[in-house]
Amino acid sequence: VMAGAEAAVEQLDLSGKTALLVGTTTRDTRVIEGLLTSWNMVCLCADTAIEALALQAEHAVDVVILDEWVDDIDVDNFVTESKKCRPEVWVGLLTEDADEPSSGYVMLAKPVAKKDLFNLARKVSVARVAGVEYGLLDKLGARSDLNRD
Repeated sequence: VMAGAEAAVEQLDLSGKTALLVGTTTRDTRVIEGLLTSWNMVCLCADTAIEALALQAEHAVDVVILDEWVDDIDVDNFVTESKKCRPEVWVGLLTEDADEPSSGYVMLAKPVAKKDLFNLARKVSVARVAGVEYGLLDKLGARSDLNRD
């Protein structure tokens, strides 16, 4: 079963999708960017949340991966502002405590695991329709991810 999952991870193709890494450490950026580009995503980087919002105004960003320690805006306000730029954007929060419940974003434990990044990237690969409430689907997906471990 694991070999099939690994093959699926390697074959994920996100051509035309853009990721924005915000406030991540050099090491995290290198790991995340390496995986995302192997799935054919374009990666942009910003040191601050304000810089990230400016980039989102200029580029069609599909997923934002934000370090919890970015200090120029709190996470909830950042998610709100990001969704104003593009309502269907996914936000992943890199955190030391990924077990905390979240609203509006996907929790990613540090150091980020390939399977967690894959689960977020898989969500990005499915088109979202404006106005549809995906919260229940996200919760069901998280529950099914827990059952796989």
